[in-house]
Amino acid sequence: MIRIELSGFKSIRQMDLELSRLNVLIGANGAGKSNLISFFRLVNYLMSNSLQQHIASAGFADAMLYYGAKRTPQMSATLNFSTPAGKNVYHLRLVNAAQDILIFADEAISFSRHDIDTQAPLVSLGAGHRESMLLEEDCQRTARVIKSIMQRWRVYHFHDTSSEAKIKKQGYIHDNHYLRSDGGNLAFLYQMQKKMRSIIIVL
Repeated sequence: MIRIELSGFKSIRQMDLELSRLNVLIGANGAGKSNLISFFRLVNYLMSNSLQQHIASAGFADAMLYYGAKRTPQMSATLNFSTPAGKNVYHLRLVNAAQDILIFADEAISFSRHDIDTQAPLVSLGAGHRESMLLEEDCQRTARVIKSIMQRWRVYHFHDTSSEAKIKKQGYIHDNHYLRSDGGNLAFLYQMQKKMRSIIIVL
């Protein structure tokens, strides 16, 4: 199970969402579906030590904060991961800084065993840095587990929605070794649903 608490990010003022193995998001244009997916894209860059590159290419901090940096000077996210061993938590808080960038005001992790009722306190990884300190924490088992989960997240975005789009055609169910760029083998999602913790499909 993955639970995401997100605030101050693009059109998302406040959100608390629990993800199951397969999730389908349906809503009108402008409802925030794409912005939720763009948060996972931010995590992709975060986990590749390229957060600042992503912020710049996405329009800098003002474009990434809810109604802009003047109204919302920071964004935060808390990710909860349930594993067989226990519950892992990753927390980040990014604040607007000079030159319209986002820097870490806080970054923290924690782990709580399932057989203990109390939630372990968050352990800070620091503040004031531009790229995630999680990537530097190779010695901590909790950090390694959280990284291994978040680094497996992938975002695929198919723009062709015409009647001739490959994603709408029939496919071979065993064509599932990787997801094709045209989305022509959705059997890949069936295979991944059996292996991965969570899949989100936006319609």
